[in-house]
Amino acid sequence: MLIFLVFTIMFIYILSILIGLTRISVKRIINWLIINRILYILLFMFDGILSIRVFHNNNIESFITVILVIISSIMVEINYSNKQRSHLMTINMLLLILSILLLLTFNLIIVKK
Repeated sequence: MLIFLVFTIMFIYILSILIGLTRISVKRIINWLIINRILYILLFMFDGILSIRVFHNNNIESFITVILVIISSIMVEINYSNKQRSHLMTINMLLLILSILLLLTFNLIIVKK
């Protein structure tokens, strides 16, 4: 049940990032930034709970997932600040996508073990 909640929040998180970073108006960008902040706080909480529950079986993977949640939230903040200054950088977007894909992968590894 908890892993379903984590993946649901991650799916909504990814959608809100895509919607927020494609907005043109600064006011709408800020609104989506607030939504993304709420979602990554929820993701950090639930992924942290999941990591604590499975820490005894796979401690390295659970530690990596918590680090990846922090990295992806930092990348979201960097991309939104660049978007507000009207120059979104490709390398930052690629790093954001990579961190989210790694987060999904490590969450799947945790569930499989």
